Amino acid sequence: MQPPAHSPDTAAQRLAVLVGLAVFAVVAAYYAMRPGLVLGDPDLWWHVRIGQDIIANRAVPYVDQYSYTFEGKPWIAKEWLSQVLLGAAFNLGGWSGVLLASVFAAAAALTAFYLELSRHFRIGLAAGITLAVAAVLSPVIVARPHLFSLVLMVVLAARLFRAAAEARAPAWWLLILIALWANLHGSFTLALVIGGFAFLDMAMTSRLGDRPLLFRWIAFMVLALGATLLTPYGIALYTINLDMISGVQTMAFITEWQPFSAKRDRYMEYGLLLAIAGLIAMRARPSLMRILFIVLTLHMFLTYVRFAYVFFLLVPIVVAGAAAAQTPLIARRRMESPDGLQSVLIASCKPIAACMAALILAGFLGIAALHPFKPEKRRAIEDALAFIRSQDFKGPVMNGYNLGGVLIFNGFKVFLDGRTEQLYRGAFMEDYLAAAGINGGEAMGRMMDTYKPGWAIFTRRDLRNRFIAATPGWSKAYEDDFVIIHVNSALQH
Repeated sequence: MQPPAHSPDTAAQRLAVLVGLAVFAVVAAYYAMRPGLVLGDPDLWWHVRIGQDIIANRAVPYVDQYSYTFEGKPWIAKEWLSQVLLGAAFNLGGWSGVLLASVFAAAAALTAFYLELSRHFRIGLAAGITLAVAAVLSPVIVARPHLFSLVLMVVLAARLFRAAAEARAPAWWLLILIALWANLHGSFTLALVIGGFAFLDMAMTSRLGDRPLLFRWIAFMVLALGATLLTPYGIALYTINLDMISGVQTMAFITEWQPFSAKRDRYMEYGLLLAIAGLIAMRARPSLMRILFIVLTLHMFLTYVRFAYVFFLLVPIVVAGAAAAQTPLIARRRMESPDGLQSVLIASCKPIAACMAALILAGFLGIAALHPFKPEKRRAIEDALAFIRSQDFKGPVMNGYNLGGVLIFNGFKVFLDGRTEQLYRGAFMEDYLAAAGINGGEAMGRMMDTYKPGWAIFTRRDLRNRFIAATPGWSKAYEDDFVIIHVNSALQH
């Protein structure tokens, strides 16, 4: 029995979907095999704890309740929906649940990226580019709120720039994605940037005289701005973002907020070189607004390495149409006469896709059940926490920056943690950062006099350990391969 005939476009579309499922499986497996990296961010712990608390309380916070230094001060969980997802994943499957939810989010974004490229490029080329981008982005694929917004960013950029190229208004349902993005991650303002560039691209390359089209785009942009305000916190999210643009003291000391470095970020350097070579080889001639958009995303990436995902996920989408038009060799082909295997795959697309999806789901569940994941020992500090609980220390803790998250997760009110975009500013951070220097004894002394900690925990290499050990009345109580704990003996009796 011969498989039913399909139109060339339908055949190519079905084959692209099947390859997309394979791409999803490969990308998910690649990231799942790197649990130390995916679960390696020290802020993950407090994101999970906040999500758990929102679920338990059925309310989002408006004041800090996780530190004793700024307890009761205004603070909002600006990425509350992502934190709920992380908290729910942990409640359902522990750290394996967090890992798999994060891997699923990243793989979904890259699959959406592939599907958009496959509209313009040959399926094999689209898949190859996607897998290369997955490898390049691996340093920033960590379990944090930004992962859950990536698929929205990709779909939104693809749809808006496609609408601009086809001289039509954007679909109204995209406003839902923008509202979701605003609740998932603080990068939601990028949605307005993408929409603005797409609108200007349409206006400059299409019919300026088509007033109904222009008005629909303007209406969409106005509603998009309104959609970003559909959060529990409203305009406060913009205030925080503007504050971050002006600079936060700790940014220069956090890897993801540092500029791109070819020596440090080797994968990204190779990806950037390949991207430049690909643009030259494909002779892409994007419009002026698309060129300016590429320049903007490159600037974001070079300024803050955390925005690598913006450059590597959006630039190929923006240039794909122009590149395929200029270089027919790489353009997607109509499947006029698929071969035998292709015909079978195309004819049986739905059952094959269902089987592949079932296998992927079974793989996810099997991994969670048979091989539970957890963060590395240097992040979990389980032995140190067991010692702390056995001692029942009196007084508040003074802790290192990267230890705040794990302490919050385990129920301690901390000295500081990674929430520096809203808390821990001014003289507080000046003293904390100064105390890490060779001559930091004076700053450390001021902090200890002000906050009167009963015990302190810092990583082994932290210079603050030296100043604490030299403080009268303080002594070392615990040391392992990862942390050192000192106690104020006078407060422990």
